[in-house]
Amino acid sequence: LNRIKTIVDMEKTLKGMSIASIDAPFLRHCKALGFSDRKIATLVSDEVAARDLMDLRLKLGVVRFGRLFKPNQ
Repeated sequence: LNRIKTIVDMEKTLKGMSIASIDAPFLRHCKALGFSDRKIATLVSDEVAARDLMDLRLKLGVVRFGRLFKPNQ
């Protein structure tokens, strides 16, 4: 249940953000939790396309992550 709460809390945090306020450590944390570029883009308050988020991720040097939590744990 704690893992689910962590993900829900991150979704709430993302909903109040703009793409300009996302930095590399925060984006790495989102990716480690399993958020896709598309999901992050839809949650931030700006009208952001997944491609814009991917461009930002690459610019910040954040590479793709696997999930921090295994689905069956």
